[in-house]
Amino acid sequence: MPLFIFISGYLFSYLESVKGKYATFSGLLKNKFQRLIIPYFIFAIIYMLTTRSFNFEKLLSGDFTHLWFITMLFWCFIFTRLSSLVPYSKCIYYKVTMLFLSFALLFVPSFLPSIIGLSNSTLWFFWFYLGYFVLPYREQLYELIDKKYLWAILLVIGLLGTAYTVYYVKTDIVRTLGGQLGHLAIVLLVWYAVNRLI
Repeated sequence: MPLFIFISGYLFSYLESVKGKYATFSGLLKNKFQRLIIPYFIFAIIYMLTTRSFNFEKLLSGDFTHLWFITMLFWCFIFTRLSSLVPYSKCIYYKVTMLFLSFALLFVPSFLPSIIGLSNSTLWFFWFYLGYFVLPYREQLYELIDKKYLWAILLVIGLLGTAYTVYYVKTDIVRTLGGQLGHLAIVLLVWYAVNRLI
């Protein structure tokens, strides 16, 4: 899931900056509402009716079975665009601060209400924003990973993080931090490998 959401943020950055799509916030909101929220409700209602498990509260929470990621993704698009409307949002220091803040949210229980997937967004926004962040700095990041042999460090961190996730129960912040850093290393390593192949 982190890799999938990273790719979504990366492609959003590409469409926005290179292709000039989503020029206005209202255009983005309309597009993502039509492509994500409406299909969520349609498929969730069909699923509920065909399985005889209609639950209005679960439907409105946006947390319905396997469809939870659709509403979460909607909010990632919205929050990323809102963050780009802030003064100095193009500044690298602002973007790095956003990355650190969104990474910290991975360890905090969601404080947002369960309305159309809003509560899930804090747990996944970091991965989306990471993809959004990487695209404009892709050449510098690739060169850094390649020339400094950081790919080897990312591989070790990824393997250790995976071991934390697989072999230990996430009972404390260190193990959770280890797992998230492992996911981060693997996502960057996959991105690096794809770019190397290209």
